[in-house]
Amino acid sequence: MIEINGEKLQTIKIECAELRLTLNLSEKHNYLPVLIRKTNGNSRFHLTLTDYQELP
Repeated sequence: MIEINGEKLQTIKIECAELRLTLNLSEKHNYLPVLIRKTNGNSRFHLTLTDYQELP
């Protein structure tokens, strides 16, 4: 479970240790938003994907 803008969302957590990447996916909202946590060396990134466009 994660909280975004005060709304608690049940999520599916996917971890890829090899890439040091964690994704939280919300099935209720068509798998959006995607909360992305990525570690790259000494840098840590926390991103939220709220929309996307499918490529042809």
